[in-house]
Amino acid sequence: MLLQHTDPRMDVSTRAAAAIALFTLGSLAMGNSSGQASPHAPAMRGRPERLRQWSVIGEAPLSAGEVMSPYLELSPSGVPHIAYQDFLTTNHRLSLRRWSESLRSWLDVVPQGAGSAQESWYNRFVFAPDGTLWLAAREYGQPTAVVRTLSPFNGVWSLLPSGASPGEAHCVDLALQANGWPIVVVQDRTTTPVDRTTVRRFDGTQWHTMGTPGISAGLAHYQSLSMGPTGQLVCAWSDLTAGGRPVVKQWNESLQTWLDCGAPNFSLDNAANLVVEHAPDGSVWLAWVVTSQRVSVWKLEGQQWLRLGGDVDAADTPVVATENWRQWLCLRFDSSGRPWTAYQAANEGRKAVVKRFENGAWQAVGGPYFTTAAADYLTMTMGADDTPWVAYRDGATRKAVVMAWR
Repeated sequence: MLLQHTDPRMDVSTRAAAAIALFTLGSLAMGNSSGQASPHAPAMRGRPERLRQWSVIGEAPLSAGEVMSPYLELSPSGVPHIAYQDFLTTNHRLSLRRWSESLRSWLDVVPQGAGSAQESWYNRFVFAPDGTLWLAAREYGQPTAVVRTLSPFNGVWSLLPSGASPGEAHCVDLALQANGWPIVVVQDRTTTPVDRTTVRRFDGTQWHTMGTPGISAGLAHYQSLSMGPTGQLVCAWSDLTAGGRPVVKQWNESLQTWLDCGAPNFSLDNAANLVVEHAPDGSVWLAWVVTSQRVSVWKLEGQQWLRLGGDVDAADTPVVATENWRQWLCLRFDSSGRPWTAYQAANEGRKAVVKRFENGAWQAVGGPYFTTAAADYLTMTMGADDTPWVAYRDGATRKAVVMAWR
């Protein structure tokens, strides 16, 4: 079903009004009667940190069958949602589940497998402030990247018009414009040479390329997109024509072009699993893995990129993905702006490690290697109360598991 808007502003306001009741119910279910929390509000502290521990949330595993490419996010009211490629559905279609704190169980948001028509990869999704879910993926059998949206009050997936990418796409990532419409970055198979970086945005009717197709110098990988709190759009990738070094660009709306974000050529690292994120204060951060060597985190200070601390992984050997949909490396921020990372330790059976930067060093949270088996396709998000949540495919059962440090 196509998502049609004759007046995008009217549609957004209508959805926002209709979502008020849902926010109230979601907040009560999460034990927060104040409604939606501001991302910049002081954290609502729960248990003292000395009493917190990593624990499985609900059923373990939460999926009945095997999964691929899980992704985890929290709704505006703080409800965890997980999307994944579901092996119990025909063509391994996408399933979406949410956590019910009152029922202490994972529930289907929509019918199982209703989130795609074919195998769904990357499965990056974000929530708009009104609770609308936007999902970008590569669906096998579709000629381009696919973007779908899920209404918070009628529970129906809607498919946006085709054109999120010019053609076959990989390394799909997603952000939202201030007007509520999506922006998508892809590794674009239609460019010459192939697999350059292309960014497109939706205007309520059709897709438009931002700048020119193929904004990278050549073959690029690990495309990542972030929209800052003031509307700064940043795109990053690994430039395979220059040994995999990281490249960061920011969109200039008045010039309708991409400009360097900070000084270029600031690192010679072969930056695998690269991710770009904005902190709550609007600062721009990068994280990446140097194959079988280290995890590095960098912050933009003025026009200079500065490395934060030493190697995040210390003595660990971080796992590197061969495809970006594996989401092996995560970078998030708590309410005070501290960076957190999540990665797999190859030297410890690919188990999960979550660290945060404090007192001038990267420190493990709740102890390292806290999963019972390999934490494949690891993804992490952060709650307004500074609770980190992780999701992964359990290496033993190949099913989905969610854990939280609380």
